[in-house]
Amino acid sequence: MYKKARFALISTISLALVACGGGNSGDGSNSSTPATPALLLTPTTLNQTLYEGESQELNLKATVNTTIVNGSVYVLVIDSSNVIEPSILVSPESSNLYNVRMTTKASLALGKHIGALDIMLCRDSACKQQYPGSPVKAPYSFTVTPPPPSFSTSPTAITLEQDVDDNSKAVIQIQVTDRIKNVLPKVTISGDIHFTQSFSQTDAKKYNLELTVPSDLAVGTHTGTVNVSLCLDESCSKTYAGSPQKIPYTIKIKPIVNLTALIPITGVTGWEMFQGNAAHTGYVPITIDPKKITRRWSWNKPSADNGALSTITASQGKIFAVSYVITSTGSKRYSIHSINENNASTAWTQNFNSHTVNPPSVSDGKVFVASSGHGDTAMWQFDAATGVPLFKTPFYSQWDNYLAPTIKNGKVYTNGGYYGGVNSFNISDGTDSWFQALNPYDMWTPAVDANYVYAYTGNMFSVLSAKDGHKVFEIPDPTYNRGSYSINSAPVIGSLGNVLVANGLGHGGSNNLISYNIAQRNVNWTLNGEFKSMPAVANKVVYVTNASPFRLEARNEADGTLIWSWLPDNASTTQFIGNIVVTTNLIFVATNAGTYAIDKTTHVPVWHFKKTGNLAITSNGILLVNDASTIYAINLK
Repeated sequence: MYKKARFALISTISLALVACGGGNSGDGSNSSTPATPALLLTPTTLNQTLYEGESQELNLKATVNTTIVNGSVYVLVIDSSNVIEPSILVSPESSNLYNVRMTTKASLALGKHIGALDIMLCRDSACKQQYPGSPVKAPYSFTVTPPPPSFSTSPTAITLEQDVDDNSKAVIQIQVTDRIKNVLPKVTISGDIHFTQSFSQTDAKKYNLELTVPSDLAVGTHTGTVNVSLCLDESCSKTYAGSPQKIPYTIKIKPIVNLTALIPITGVTGWEMFQGNAAHTGYVPITIDPKKITRRWSWNKPSADNGALSTITASQGKIFAVSYVITSTGSKRYSIHSINENNASTAWTQNFNSHTVNPPSVSDGKVFVASSGHGDTAMWQFDAATGVPLFKTPFYSQWDNYLAPTIKNGKVYTNGGYYGGVNSFNISDGTDSWFQALNPYDMWTPAVDANYVYAYTGNMFSVLSAKDGHKVFEIPDPTYNRGSYSINSAPVIGSLGNVLVANGLGHGGSNNLISYNIAQRNVNWTLNGEFKSMPAVANKVVYVTNASPFRLEARNEADGTLIWSWLPDNASTTQFIGNIVVTTNLIFVATNAGTYAIDKTTHVPVWHFKKTGNLAITSNGILLVNDASTIYAINLK
């Protein structure tokens, strides 16, 4: 069978070369090889390895012998073995040099294909007369082999664990070869999981197939195979070599309720106040095996989609939180909740009619919470076991908001005062102990040790007597330049006779981490950054989150120098959220992408929970993560 080339006119300086079609050699056919060929071909023989089922482009350079060919020329290419597609493109590169592009048939059978193309240079379109030196033979030797895979995938297997209410993701990376011009994927799944699929191009020859695991799977292990094919057409009637790539998956779905026995940990008093203790260090002396971390329960506040939850405290098997809902008139209605740590059942609830009710603290079987507004500001004391009100002691304020009160030395301390300051109350009978006026800032709470009360109020660090509240000394902070009257943090008592403060939290932009020397009554060191959390302190190391550069930092408590840092590798992580909790071997930190446990030795995450918020650890070894509506309890042992 003869195959014809299509017509195409090519103009040159000395001649016009036309590619045309014909079914045979015409009257001027000459099948013998001429002594002086009208064309010189490069290469002289087409040697090519072809892949079964695929076409491949071939290129010939044709140099016209202009001493023989000197007029209009019609070119006829005869393919007697039917190995070439009909469309042949001829384009000039110079006055007598042409590029001939051909495409092999995709239907060629496996094996050797040896023959020759006859290239005839004709004087007329019917090719009744040929130029001398025509035809010119273009020998070919094609070897058709089974094609290698046209693409590769990674990983070779998918292994995921997720909670029953979660929806984790797996990404299959697809690398294609140059043989694939148009990527048309087809994904089929064997097994009982119906993944949500998303396909995207990441580079010239690289693609990502994102598979999302649904959140309604039964608890247990689910296995199957993801089959990835690349198609030659939209209907996928034919596929590229290597299809399908088979990727086995194993998805373990874990329960979210694991009510193991609660066993108090020796040496851990609970998370009784802001950042756990009166020093606000955020440190809990517990060693955690990340492999033993499991979900315990979750608790939703009443009207979960309305209002918010405060930071939480915990002691002796009870968890305490303040919530509010917005009423139909736009006002806030507050309640304090006592939740059983064992199973998330409600132990008791007390409702308030106050303008604002601030986060609670707990100690020695008593719960303390400050209400605030104008005329209804008071320090409340409840029985932690029953919720029975014990004392209500009024004090002055002007519509302020406070962090949880600090409990130490038989007293409870809180931010307060009509124009700002610190109030101290006796726990035994709820009476006023003393008041010291300070700068008019809110959203802070003092740190307290056996001798001193430490307060940071914007442009001033104050050290007061724990006994009677008089000012022992003050150190101005010239670096504080915020217009807001909310501090959003508290001092942290360090282990080297120092107190740490992160100023300007919650206001955006740069701020400072400051270490104050109490004995020398001066500043040890100051660091500038965009710090996003209060510092946590343990074993002479300060932990803090920074937005510029974006990382969790571990710094030397003595001089503030950086020891190590951790940068979240999740591309969707854009901010740090809430506080830091430090244990003997792990650091818990929250971002918008979830809560992480960072190993102190390796500095890498060893656990991740997709929920985020404020953090606390109870005396029973339960991690609490709370957002605006929900408390999540996590078993740490």
